[in-house]
Amino acid sequence: FIQDNFLENEEFNYLLSIPKKIDLNLFTKPRGVIVIKSEDKRVPKDIRFNMEKMFKKYENNCIQVLKNINSRKTRLYDFYAVTIIITPPGTVEKVHIDNYSKLLTGVIYLMPEKNYGTFLYSSKFDENPLEVNWKRNRILFFGNKYKESWHSFKSDSDNSHPRITCLLTLHTKRINAHMLSDLGWFKFIFAFIETKGRENKDKFKRLVVNILKKLNLKKS
Repeated sequence: FIQDNFLENEEFNYLLSIPKKIDLNLFTKPRGVIVIKSEDKRVPKDIRFNMEKMFKKYENNCIQVLKNINSRKTRLYDFYAVTIIITPPGTVEKVHIDNYSKLLTGVIYLMPEKNYGTFLYSSKFDENPLEVNWKRNRILFFGNKYKESWHSFKSDSDNSHPRITCLLTLHTKRINAHMLSDLGWFKFIFAFIETKGRENKDKFKRLVVNILKKLNLKKS
């Protein structure tokens, strides 16, 4: 679902002013990507309040979009987030699926005038993705579906300005129920076993690493 001219001018300009009002070094991630979340206590209280106030205005819009995508998932909605993402020129975000706490993502294109949009894939290995082109104040909504909602984005290396977006996201605390709504019981059982097996494998790896570290310390 795509909508142009989503925000009012005052809201649009306010979002763009936020990075100028805070210490961006506090929010810089690897590769120089800056992530400013409305729930982050390091963000000044008045800015957090205004970000959340803006979301509340559009909350029903987001819920309606989710209902149109999958009406059963509206019952899973527990909380929301507003996130500003500043991506340096030349940065490429690989093909991925979002954390499964997300039910719906709405990405608003803010700045600059021209850049790459968002790429949507039919599978992780799709070589011909659909690009939802960049246009300022355009919002792209997409649902989060288990092993299906593959997407990526990148910031134009020929552009001197970073790619700035704002995400409006609906979340659930009931991850297993979210998986079940997508898969049904039969596929859910196998996916649950697969997930737990991967988690246990990671725990075992960490355990082995910690044991080896302790052994090395004793030797020294």
